[in-house]
Amino acid sequence: MTSVPNLQLPLSGSKLCCLFFVAVLGMAGCGIFGPAAKKETDPDSDVAKTPSERVSEVDTITFVENSEEEFPPITERETTKVTEHKSIYNIVLLAPFSAKRMQREGDFASARMIRMIEYLAGIEYGLESCISGIDIQLNVIDTDNDVEFKPTFSEMPALIEADIIIGPYFTERVEAISSFALEQQKVIVSPWNTSKLSTANPYYIQMRPSLKTHALKIDQFVTSRSSLDQIMLMTKNDPRDIETLTFFQGNIPAGPDGRKRELIIDDIGNPDLTDSLSLYVSEQGYRDFIVPVWQDEAFVIAALSKLNFAQGEEKITVYGLPQWMEMSRMDYDYFENLSVHLSSARPARYVSQDSKSFTHSYYQKYGDLPGDDAYYGLNTIKWLAELLKVNGTDITSDLGIEVPDLDQRFELTAIFGDDGESIHHYENQFINILRFSEYRFEEVD
Repeated sequence: MTSVPNLQLPLSGSKLCCLFFVAVLGMAGCGIFGPAAKKETDPDSDVAKTPSERVSEVDTITFVENSEEEFPPITERETTKVTEHKSIYNIVLLAPFSAKRMQREGDFASARMIRMIEYLAGIEYGLESCISGIDIQLNVIDTDNDVEFKPTFSEMPALIEADIIIGPYFTERVEAISSFALEQQKVIVSPWNTSKLSTANPYYIQMRPSLKTHALKIDQFVTSRSSLDQIMLMTKNDPRDIETLTFFQGNIPAGPDGRKRELIIDDIGNPDLTDSLSLYVSEQGYRDFIVPVWQDEAFVIAALSKLNFAQGEEKITVYGLPQWMEMSRMDYDYFENLSVHLSSARPARYVSQDSKSFTHSYYQKYGDLPGDDAYYGLNTIKWLAELLKVNGTDITSDLGIEVPDLDQRFELTAIFGDDGESIHHYENQFINILRFSEYRFEEVD
């Protein structure tokens, strides 16, 4: 189970800076911003060796958008990728660590920077301690812009030699790297991005489920337990939020009788709204409220407050999205009172032996517990290592391989293009439903 986030005061800037450099220095033996490798031990020696001893400076990549006249878009795969089983596999991680900028501007580490460091810490631990029977060399490239270092993709040996590219973080950079990977027939694994690519890429693996996938999972869970006349969709009067309601209607027949009721709120602060919600509960029998808002923390908290009052003596259930777990001002009494259920691609707890050992190692190094992103990195590299071991360089030939001792499940599904035949990309569509009970989350589906 995942406990409620620790509400202690955040670390000071100097401590965050210390955490950043401890993370870097603690992994420097594997070349944190250069080549890093899973070490192999010579059976006739006690000395650990790495496949490569070369050292490189911090790499920083600048993205250049080429015109379609000069470089026409690739619309289909011209050849089928031939898989190759290698003695050493090269993986490149592209992520915004902001290393040089931090050194120039001070010691403040952003929340995103800490997430990237934790993700890398999980990958490094997996390579060093959890993987056997395969050698993987990791190169890490800081994708923050740097005026002093502006290579193109074709000038970067690490990318040219890569068997798998992990990242990058920002959507516009994902498009650029995806085009490069498609041309070079390299597998690209996107841990963070959910935006649909403008150009199909059958080598592109989207690890985070899309909003539509989350919506369908919530819809299936709720409608299997309640009738449509007990379910209400509740959102703010914003075009983007209203548009997402279609996903949460599920596979429904046409006409009003087959749709969940939608409540579009103009002003969440309107005192009359509480009375209206009370009537929906007490007189009209609504018991399940889906609130598919994830970017407006104030709205979500206010909506939970009003629903908490409106339920009265009845018992209602509120459904939301995983971003709610990261809202810093959330009142978890609302979660408890409203039996909040959230969709999540991550588990409620990390119980594998590797995760337990990683937790201990991380705490010994940094004096803190690893966050979800650290376990995400650990599970991702274990999954990739097993696929490389079995499939070789073209891991997309069989993405359904069972990987032992994983806390986080990955169920990859081919997403087809408009023609219904060609693969646009692959998406991880495994989602848990987590229920908040006794002030912690637990998996219920």
